[in-house]
Amino acid sequence: GRMTDRVDRIEAEGNVRISIDGQRARADRAGYEVEKGHIRLEGDVVLTRPGLTMSGARLDIDLRAGRGRMSGRVRTVLTGTAGEGN
Repeated sequence: GRMTDRVDRIEAEGNVRISIDGQRARADRAGYEVEKGHIRLEGDVVLTRPGLTMSGARLDIDLRAGRGRMSGRVRTVLTGTAGEGN
């Protein structure tokens, strides 16, 4: 193959933390596929945003579609004032 200065994939291990549009996540491991716009977090994953905390074993985020999917013994905690958003 040909060598370029372009990064195709980024991997991190050990108390990985990311922040995207006011949402924060932490995990034991993370991988980011740059061209696909896909992030995978694995191992003790916790996602927090205002009013919501989710935890599980794996979180797949599709940055292009603006969607994520948590899997593996998922726990969700909703916080906020009763009647809020009505």
